[in-house]
Amino acid sequence: MKGPETVCELFKLLRSQWRSRAEIQRDAGLADKTVEKWCAELVANGMLVQRTRPDHEGRGIAPVEFALAPAWGGQAA
Repeated sequence: MKGPETVCELFKLLRSQWRSRAEIQRDAGLADKTVEKWCAELVANGMLVQRTRPDHEGRGIAPVEFALAPAWGGQAA
């Protein structure tokens, strides 16, 4: 996938629900480094928003989740 195609896939995937990097990687079929790079870039530019998963009850650190920013058509609250 090229850059614009990757961004479009991420926008579609994240417009209606929060997902962790692992979930994005699995659902979009992208490599871990690709997901890490694009999430960081899109958060820095205000296109994605991030949060710590609020209902994490497992051991260890709660995963960071991403969603499309409302200004870009997302439903993140």
